[in-house]
Amino acid sequence: MRLPAGGLLVLWCDGEGLIERTALKGFNLGRSLGGGADLIELFDSEGRLLDQIEYGPQVPDRSIGWTGGRWELLLEVSPGAVNSQGSPLGVATDLRINEWRGGGDGDDWLELFNLGDLPVSLRGLYLSDDPSLAGKIKHQIAPLSFVDSKAWVLFQADGEPQRGADHLSFKLDAQGETLRLYSTRLNVIDEIQLALTESGVGSVGRLPDGGLRLVSFASTERTPAGPNFQSVPGLQINEVLAYALPPLEPAIEIYNHSGNRIDLSGWMLGWSATSLDQFRVPAGTMIQPGAFHVLYEGEWDGGSGEMLDLLRIGESEAVYLSEIDSEGNATGRRAVMPVDKSSVGQSVGSIGAGSNIEYGRLFQPTFGASVPDSVEVFRMGLGVINSLPWVGPVVVNEIFYDGERAVNGGGASLDRFEYVALFNRSSDAVELSVSSDSEIGWRLAGGIDYTFQGDVALRAGGEIVLVNFDPSLDLSQKRAFQEAFALPSDALLVGPFMGRLGNDGDRLRLQRLDRLPSVANPNEGDLVWLEEDRVDYRTESPWPNILPEPNQALSRVDLEAYGNDPANWNYADARPGHSGGPAGPTVGDPMITGIELGDGKITLRVSIEAGRRYRVEYATNIDDAAWTELTMISGEGAALEIVDRTVSGEKRFYRIVGE
Repeated sequence: MRLPAGGLLVLWCDGEGLIERTALKGFNLGRSLGGGADLIELFDSEGRLLDQIEYGPQVPDRSIGWTGGRWELLLEVSPGAVNSQGSPLGVATDLRINEWRGGGDGDDWLELFNLGDLPVSLRGLYLSDDPSLAGKIKHQIAPLSFVDSKAWVLFQADGEPQRGADHLSFKLDAQGETLRLYSTRLNVIDEIQLALTESGVGSVGRLPDGGLRLVSFASTERTPAGPNFQSVPGLQINEVLAYALPPLEPAIEIYNHSGNRIDLSGWMLGWSATSLDQFRVPAGTMIQPGAFHVLYEGEWDGGSGEMLDLLRIGESEAVYLSEIDSEGNATGRRAVMPVDKSSVGQSVGSIGAGSNIEYGRLFQPTFGASVPDSVEVFRMGLGVINSLPWVGPVVVNEIFYDGERAVNGGGASLDRFEYVALFNRSSDAVELSVSSDSEIGWRLAGGIDYTFQGDVALRAGGEIVLVNFDPSLDLSQKRAFQEAFALPSDALLVGPFMGRLGNDGDRLRLQRLDRLPSVANPNEGDLVWLEEDRVDYRTESPWPNILPEPNQALSRVDLEAYGNDPANWNYADARPGHSGGPAGPTVGDPMITGIELGDGKITLRVSIEAGRRYRVEYATNIDDAAWTELTMISGEGAALEIVDRTVSGEKRFYRIVGE
């Protein structure tokens, strides 16, 4: 192709693979640009370097460009059009050293916070851990480095500045040291005289952001490049419904699992890290111990619905509920809930408990009114315990991740092979990719990446195996794989996936394309990747921590159960391409196979061994030493239903114990 004189060519940098599925013009390079720092180089067809640009930390959703004879932060983003003028900038004296983690073990970092109302250029400023005269210039921040207003910028203190403009030339001493931020004229902008991170502490920083008070944060409270906070004991945001149609509406459920009443009057609710005060909780809002409180959209802005555009929680990363003091000022204590993208009418919420809590899509909304026939009835819900986690129609079924220790029966090494098997547990075929419809697609992301291409359908009860080679081109590898694992002749193989599965653990996300409502694109919405299954496997407890046999894979136990539950995985003989799903639990093992909520009761469906007695117990905290007996049951060779009518609003856990 030719680029005419004065012409513009847009090269999209979309690692999500969504640009080519839209009407936007240009080429996609297939990888995303780093928001912290990156280097872009332009070469001709013979490999000669024509141009390059290196930049440091950037302002989200803003661009840098050539304007007025130099590179600047631009006022407007304008791909394919003439660049706008440069953006107004604030002053460096608004910057504060805001949070840090030290220890000198390679995981050190520090964060700056911008108190001002305008973005600030960091170019030419100095960071140092050496208060001597010569130490002032220990690390100079690179050109084209910025931090947004009321926002944070993160630097890795690893002593390896060659890794990029967001890496510092020093580490943080475990015994504590002086940290200073200098202006371009070497005047002190900010100083921490003893930056010490004690053993067992997640990080240290200012509370609130940019304030004078320094506090220690627990490991669950450290927030590199995010707002500092300390937890409110016993308080959590438990469930969020972001996208809804009547008879539902957006809602946020708050849960008090402490032993004390909590007064939320005037507290701030926000769904942006840089805008924590988007709604004030009405005066007189109290949550009793063990109880829930639901904030419905009808309460916001007098019920006019004008807050709807602000409650695009699915477009943010978290929801924040912040405590205020008697004078109406933020204390820095808050509850925070990360938010995953979800379908219209589907909520996201807490999964698990204690130190094992995580957040994700739920099987159904559980704000109290289980089947409302109007928005007014929906608003009558007072909150209940969350439903089971969402399990998609296609799930990760088997993971073969450590080929170096694996040999087949004949003793040949399998270290060339890794695979992930996906299983269609639904009763219908699932289209993983359709060449004529760019909005139908699935991918596996995380530690490895693979996006399905062409026309790929997975039949009900069928399995497809993702491998680390191209089975359509590398026929010798394909034959070796078939022989090593006794692969059925009709097995579906696709590949290659990018990356390699970690031998000590890794992160897998099975995702499906969906179109969700969007503030920026209200008519059509935005095309996004929705998570259908998640597995963060490890090799230590609570995950199976035995040494696998040479030819074993990490195998799913129950297709209906949550994918990221360590109890749902075990090691078994590697069987890629063998449809039929996992063997399941050992016969006689009691299982809770389903749960139904509503009308002030919980109905459990259980499967137990015939002729044996079991005790059903519950607790409000999974770590409780004492569990309360609910009932005794005897197996009769069929599934049983158990109804718990003792629920009083608190979170509840169940277990079945054999006699």
